[in-house]
Amino acid sequence: MPRSPRTAPADRAPLAACSATAARPGRPLAACASALLALMLLALPGPSSASEPGLEPGRQQAPGPDTATDFTSAAIELSEAGIYCPMETLGTLDAPDTETGYVLMARGDPSPVLNSNLVPAYIGISFGVRIRLAEGQPPGQYEMVMRHPAYGPRNVTEERWPSDLTRNWGIRSFRFEYPRELATGAWSLEVHRGDRVLMRRSFTVVPPSQAPEAVDLCFSGSFIS
Repeated sequence: MPRSPRTAPADRAPLAACSATAARPGRPLAACASALLALMLLALPGPSSASEPGLEPGRQQAPGPDTATDFTSAAIELSEAGIYCPMETLGTLDAPDTETGYVLMARGDPSPVLNSNLVPAYIGISFGVRIRLAEGQPPGQYEMVMRHPAYGPRNVTEERWPSDLTRNWGIRSFRFEYPRELATGAWSLEVHRGDRVLMRRSFTVVPPSQAPEAVDLCFSGSFIS
């Protein structure tokens, strides 16, 4: 980012000297030239982030989860987002646009064990949101979209599955079932209706040693650091 010229009194002194010199014919102009050169150097832009140690020119560090883009539109009501312990499942539903080809049907409506977006990469842990439609919104089939780092033999980075939303509260989440799914980095869960994004919530999946609390709470202190 360009750096603004400094305007402190000490920096304006050379310019004042230059003006006084120019107003007196016969006086040397060396001081004036030096002052102008100093001011020009101060106005030069500072180094960009690409020149930071360890970064190649023109490259930037990979971003983390962009929580600044998280939002909930007026069509969706969000009561919580966080980490859930394993839930009893009733079966599966076909979902060809997911990495596994199906989604789990869970029983009940448990509370999150932690209201946190820092998720341990641990088999059995789920993370997501409890949502419902706002008053006046049409119930029916919406679409959940999960974006994440590439994993699996096909390097999947986006998964989509249909979800029926109503005025009743319900959890929409992702559960770690297989080791290949334990991809650390930025994840985000969205609700879509057609080409409209109605909600987005970001999470960061990290090694269990960086977020052991949820593992301890869900698995009775079985986490080993």
